Amino acid sequence: NWLTAEQQDYDINVLQQIVECGENTLNAEQRTLYDAILESVDFGQGYAFFVHSAGGCGKTYVCNLIAAAVLAKEKIVLHIASSGIAFLLLSGGHTAYSCFKIPISIHL
Repeated sequence: NWLTAEQQDYDINVLQQIVECGENTLNAEQRTLYDAILESVDFGQGYAFFVHSAGGCGKTYVCNLIAAAVLAKEKIVLHIASSGIAFLLLSGGHTAYSCFKIPISIHL
């Protein structure tokens, strides 16, 4: 399907460079989150994580770095957001309704 094809169309070497550079920029809280999520991915634990913080704290940065790390391991990442504004900030992001063909009722 098109989502799988899109996820396999990345340069692994570029992703690995992004990850190597990015890991060194994380603060302690970001690193804890990053490590926990990658551990869940590496060991197939399937945990769900909810990240909440004030604007400007680096949530999007960490999400994009996590996605790069997972893609660099040749796994699939679906960056899905509920709004058009949110998905624009995510590397390879999509809105939920466009990705999963969720119908939107328009009442005029």
